[in-house]
Amino acid sequence: MNSILPTLLLGAAVLAAAEPGPGVPNAPQIINFNVVEALSSIGGQELGGIFAFIPEERASMAMAAYLMESPKALKRFVKKVSADREEVQGINGWDKEVLLYLIGMGSAGQTSTGGEAIAASMMKRIQALSLESALPREVIVQRRALRK
Repeated sequence: MNSILPTLLLGAAVLAAAEPGPGVPNAPQIINFNVVEALSSIGGQELGGIFAFIPEERASMAMAAYLMESPKALKRFVKKVSADREEVQGINGWDKEVLLYLIGMGSAGQTSTGGEAIAASMMKRIQALSLESALPREVIVQRRALRK
């Protein structure tokens, strides 16, 4: 993993925590299960501490920003969402938010700090997945349990 990425995310978390307003944590908080599952699927468990400083309502945007910077993590995330679609005939609503942020970032011409955009083939997969039905996390977990 690129050693600058955790630093960038920590910087974003500090800036988010510095903004005044309700719901902005100034101390670590418990992160939601969607973030934990996404971090596990991309092999980024060590980023959990950073996401603890990102307000829950901004976590999907922060995840999309991280995925823009890490093509390997993006590929793993899309693979996880694709597997959910196949296994439970839908995708997690939080994952769909991340996908929609990625589409927005790509449409706006945003690139990684290295100047690379998301590959066209990957963007097509992301767009196709973003059209899937969004299911609450609880439904996804129940459907997975029934499939075993």
